[in-house]
Amino acid sequence: DSCAGCEDLASLDIFTVNSAYLQVLDQAGGSETSLIMAFLPQIFDGLFQGLRGIVALSADPSATEAELDALALGQWANCSALGASVSSLPAYQENDPYVPEVGAWKSANVDNSSFASGVSEDVARKIFGKQSGGAAAAAADPFPDALSFIGGMLMMPEADFSFLSGMPEAQIAVVKGYLFYVIGTYGTMTLQAAVGPPLGAQSSGLIIKRSAKDLLEGWQDPLLAGFAPGMNL
Repeated sequence: DSCAGCEDLASLDIFTVNSAYLQVLDQAGGSETSLIMAFLPQIFDGLFQGLRGIVALSADPSATEAELDALALGQWANCSALGASVSSLPAYQENDPYVPEVGAWKSANVDNSSFASGVSEDVARKIFGKQSGGAAAAAADPFPDALSFIGGMLMMPEADFSFLSGMPEAQIAVVKGYLFYVIGTYGTMTLQAAVGPPLGAQSSGLIIKRSAKDLLEGWQDPLLAGFAPGMNL
């Protein structure tokens, strides 16, 4: 005997462990925190574009692209463009409950003396992937891109990272605290968006719900797509 559900594989839902999610976790280092770290360049690009858009509203209309970049970097490091965090703006609070600037984070969590983080523009450019110097400079740099710079700062002893990067240890301690804050806020939010709602029809995650047809014929995990586009399971 047969039943309609057995005959229609597309309508037969199966709950199973998601091998794609385990594969992505393994590629990222074995933990969700490591997985979020892999997304940090994209997260910081989004933060930079948001800050740049906001400071541009109050900037000189004749400001060049390079000048707007510098204003956004200064806002991130010291809240210098606005004199306060963008998180204090009601319109910003409606869309983002977090504090995007390291200067504002330091003021709230380390000391409340000022928004000055002490982070140089060069360091800010490396975190946001905006460093200049071309291919020759990148080849000579032990941390040639945002991911290697951020990863090195988070995982290496501070003295070693300071020696290789030229970044003062006092700055490293502040920025590391801020980076862990970003991982726990913007990073977690980004991962949740990439994974999707629990057991959603197109969601990723450790346990997933898929039709028998998908499991037999193959399907594209949305999280794996970010690491290996086009790869089906």
